[in-house]
Amino acid sequence: MKERQFTLFVLSMAMALTVVLGRCSPVPASSKAMSATPEMVVESFYNWYAGYPGNPLAGGVYRSSEYLTTECVRKVDEIIASFDKGGYDPFLCAQDIPGEFAIEKAVVSGDQASVVVHEIWNPGTQYESIHDVKVALQMVDGQWKIADVICLIPEPVVVPAEGCPNATMGTHLLTNEQHGYCLLYPQGKVCPPR
Repeated sequence: MKERQFTLFVLSMAMALTVVLGRCSPVPASSKAMSATPEMVVESFYNWYAGYPGNPLAGGVYRSSEYLTTECVRKVDEIIASFDKGGYDPFLCAQDIPGEFAIEKAVVSGDQASVVVHEIWNPGTQYESIHDVKVALQMVDGQWKIADVICLIPEPVVVPAEGCPNATMGTHLLTNEQHGYCLLYPQGKVCPPR
């Protein structure tokens, strides 16, 4: 009889512990993903991407990323296949990985969202430069996923530098005070970046 009571006691304790520990267990990954904001998805992707040991493009590991839509993977595959002699990283819109990333607040409209990512090279130095990319996201099965990365072309900053000529009617002055030069062009004759 005592043996049976002991067995019942052990089973009862095991069931109680299962219930208690089940409630204290971490949130399942799918629940975490469903509650992830667009900013969290973008930040997680870029942290993973920048910290990957090796080149995630060359090895094609990005294809299995939980953060990307199937269409995004297809687009990146097509971009990479189009390179003849070198190219750029379609997730970074650059050839190198920046030193830091800063993520802006998402703009959400229904099942679409966009997040601007500031890529910062040489952060905290006199050579610091920032380039922005726009990340488009789409809600897929209750989860935000990256649908596209758009390379933003920076607008030229026209600020007269000391010693530079003044722009006159019909001319345009481009300066780069950081590197100490300025260029005076006839209006409308500046070629857009390729």
